[in-house]
Amino acid sequence: NAPTTDLLALAISGPSGAEPEQTVEISWGVRNLGADPLSFEIEIWLSVDKRLDGSDKIIRSQSLDSLEGGGTHTSNNAIIMTAEDEGTWWLLLVIDSKNTVFEDDEGNNLAVSSSQITIAADAPPPIVGELTGCESPNDDGDFGSDAAGTRASATHLGVDPESVTIEGCLVNDDVTDWYAVVLHGGKQLAIALEGEGAVIEVELLNGTTTEANGAIGPDSVLITLGITNDDDANDSRLYNIKVTRDSGTDGGAYLLRILTVNGTEAPDLEPPNRPELLQQNDWTSADNITLEWQDVEDNGNSGLSHYETRWSGGLWAPIEGNSTTLNISMLADGKHSLEVRA
Repeated sequence: NAPTTDLLALAISGPSGAEPEQTVEISWGVRNLGADPLSFEIEIWLSVDKRLDGSDKIIRSQSLDSLEGGGTHTSNNAIIMTAEDEGTWWLLLVIDSKNTVFEDDEGNNLAVSSSQITIAADAPPPIVGELTGCESPNDDGDFGSDAAGTRASATHLGVDPESVTIEGCLVNDDVTDWYAVVLHGGKQLAIALEGEGAVIEVELLNGTTTEANGAIGPDSVLITLGITNDDDANDSRLYNIKVTRDSGTDGGAYLLRILTVNGTEAPDLEPPNRPELLQQNDWTSADNITLEWQDVEDNGNSGLSHYETRWSGGLWAPIEGNSTTLNISMLADGKHSLEVRA
C-alpha cells in the first residue's frame, strides 16, 4: 500500500465576544497524518452556520511551509476585529485551502469552534474556556497520548486511585475515551465530569453492566457519580469509565476528576459556589485596579482553601482574601475580562 497522505484540522477556538477594532486571540491546530513533510495554506473564517459558503468572511490566511510527517502544529493568532465583522459567528479552520496537497481524505480539512464569538459594540466581555483538554486534542491527561477508544485497551488509572484529574477532549473522529480502575472491596469510587457546554455522557461499568451514568451539556456542566465495591471478601474488581459524545455533535473539552475513599466516607467532588465579581463596566485610565468579590461557602466537607484570579485565558494566581489589586498598565485599549474562582 502507498503511504498515507492526509492532513487533519484538529480544533479552533477563540473568545466569546469582542468590540470592533479589538484584538482577539484565535488558537488552532493541525496534524500531518502522513509520513512525508507537507506545505499548505491555512485560512480562518467567520461563519454563520458552521458551513463554508459565500456568506462567510475570511479573517486570516497564512502558509505553513513544512509540517513533518506525523507532526502537529498549533498556533495562536492575534487578529483585529473590524466593524465589518459585527455579528455572531462560528470560527472555521480550513487547511490546504488552495488544494495543493492531493490527500487520501479531503473531508477532514475543516474544524469548527465549539462556541460562537459575538462582535459588537455592546458585546459581552470576552470569556474564553477554562478547560484546556482540546489545546492538545490527542493527549488526554498526562499520558502523552489519546485515551483508548475501546474497552479492551482502556487507559489504566491504577488501583484505588486517591486523586486523579484528567483534562480530556472529544472532537473530530474521537468519539469515546475509555478508562479502567481497580477497586478493592469496601472502597468507593467517585467521579466528577465537567464541561463547557458540549454534550458528553459518562458511564461507570462493572463488566458489561452500567452501574451509574449521566450527561453534561449546555444546561448542566457538572455531574458526579459514584460506585462502591461492596464485596465482603475484600476482593478487588475492575471498573471502567466510559466518556463519550454523539458523533453528530461537535464535542469539546472535558475535565474528569476521580477519587477513591472508604465506603463509609462521603467523597467531596462538589466545587464551591462561584464567586460573584463586583462589576466594573466603566472605562478606566489607571495603572492599577482593585478587584473584589463576595465570600462563598464550600458545598462539600473539605472546606474552602483559597481563591484564584486570572485575565481571561491566562494563568490562575492564588489569592488568600476576597480582593486583590492588579496592574493594568500593559493592557491595550478595549474590553478585558477578569475571572475569579474558589
